[in-house]
Amino acid sequence: PVEVARFYSHVCPAGVYEAIGGGGGLRINAPNCVDCKATDVLGPRWTPREGGSGPKYKRM
Repeated sequence: PVEVARFYSHVCPAGVYEAIGGGGGLRINAPNCVDCKATDVLGPRWTPREGGSGPKYKRM
């Protein structure tokens, strides 16, 4: 729904979720994710990015 797309695009501080047009489309920019858990805490339909486990950092 349009409301969910708008919600996620406003909640995410890293711009991972981007509302597209007025039809409720949602673009996910997974490389932008900083894994802050904002959508986990605030979002009703949150799912991890990149295949279900969140970002895969190589140098941590």
